[in-house]
Amino acid sequence: MTIAIGLDLGTRWLRVAALVDGAPVVIATLPAAIGFLGAEPCTGDALARCRPEQRVDAVTAWLAAPATVGGGRGAAWPVVDGVARSPVELVAHLVRAAIDAVEAALGPVAGAMVAVPLELGALERRVLRDGVRAAGVDAVRLVSAPAAAAVAIDDDRPARLLVIDAGAAELRATVVEHDGRSYLVTGAASGIGAATVQRLLRDGASVIGADIQPPVDDVDHDPGRFAFFELDVRDHAATEAVVARTLELHGRLDGVVTAAGVAGGGAVHDLPPEEWERIISINLTGTYVTTKYALRAMLAGGRGGAVVTIASIEGLEGTSGGSAYNASKGGVVLLTKNLAIDYGRQGIRANAVCPGFIETPMMAEVFDMPGMEAVRDSFRAAHMLRRFGAPSEIASVASFLLSDDASFMTGQAVAVDGGYTAGHDHGLVEMMGL
Repeated sequence: MTIAIGLDLGTRWLRVAALVDGAPVVIATLPAAIGFLGAEPCTGDALARCRPEQRVDAVTAWLAAPATVGGGRGAAWPVVDGVARSPVELVAHLVRAAIDAVEAALGPVAGAMVAVPLELGALERRVLRDGVRAAGVDAVRLVSAPAAAAVAIDDDRPARLLVIDAGAAELRATVVEHDGRSYLVTGAASGIGAATVQRLLRDGASVIGADIQPPVDDVDHDPGRFAFFELDVRDHAATEAVVARTLELHGRLDGVVTAAGVAGGGAVHDLPPEEWERIISINLTGTYVTTKYALRAMLAGGRGGAVVTIASIEGLEGTSGGSAYNASKGGVVLLTKNLAIDYGRQGIRANAVCPGFIETPMMAEVFDMPGMEAVRDSFRAAHMLRRFGAPSEIASVASFLLSDDASFMTGQAVAVDGGYTAGHDHGLVEMMGL
């Protein structure tokens, strides 16, 4: 069971909620500064009857007076139980009260870890961290503030969140990266796209999957959080319609992962024009078409967003016989960098993931052909980890790039390649006993 404590520094309310099987169960809603003076907390229907004077500015007062931190008693500090509380003492008081509310509703808390939002300033983080420790919670982790709609005081202005995982035998953090957000993933039927869908659903998002083929496996998801549509990413009208359906079903679009792609190539002098067109049109033009309509939705939403394109290490450097495939993925990398430049001021980030060779159906199409055994072994050896990657290892990076943890990251081509692009191993490491 996850217990989330949301402290909204704008409205001065503290909401304590439990996330049970992904569904929020509100335990109590308390005025953050003076609700602990012995008055009955504002819970359930009583919230509407809370006195207006309970909406005090004490919480923002101490954040606005950093000079008082660590010094003498400040005039701006709130008075709780007849004592002027320092910022650290007030945070400790709030955390203890929230834990008390949890224990009163659900029983003893065996362990707790509080996640302090990285988005706060250094001083605010120190105050929260020290206050949490003063409350007797030793496990403190700096993370990005989770977008947990279950504890947001205002859906349009999420609360600053302290996340406590309660009822566990040992301390552990439960940070929901994408709760309340909605994403579109192309190429979702198999491989990297399918793994990305599963990862985002596990991280709390709602996901629309799209592919020209039906899904290979059933998607494990909560009802209402996943839908799949057949889509040829080269089709403008169909892509625009899928984006529109995403907005209809989930009310927003926070990001897109363009994982649709095909393999192919060969020596240029022998490459048929239709093969060149097929690879470029799906891998590069399809990325353009998908991002075009996703960007329109994100711009209209006004909340910013994130674009994650799936390129390749073959978009970073040449590979024998790559030709059209390398050209298509190199184009995706530079298109992504341009998206970062063009839309950064609108709060939209864009990054490309450049996987090494990943165990997917698309890779199997190539390496399972007759005579490719030695080539497959050679490519495996070119990865410094001496193995191919798994789709889930790319999905985890895509999820990170969509999340607030990557909030200052844009315009990057991130090689997730087991060391393939690190350089060359000519066997000297064996001579060094490694």
